[in-house]
Amino acid sequence: MERGISSELVHDYLDDSYDFWRQHIEAVRSKRFGAQYPEDYKTQSKQSRFLYQRGFSGEFIRRLFNDV
Repeated sequence: MERGISSELVHDYLDDSYDFWRQHIEAVRSKRFGAQYPEDYKTQSKQSRFLYQRGFSGEFIRRLFNDV
């Protein structure tokens, strides 16, 4: 906003980037652990640590497992 960029443009860009990062985090997780999502806390924690070490934010990791 300080640079004169409209809030609509910012929100549109951030919405598009969320879809990109969502697909990327799912691809990285499934490549390592397969298509099946974790059923227990211990397995989810292991996968979360793996994704965190790969540079994904805690917010994206939580969203990934909460949406499933």
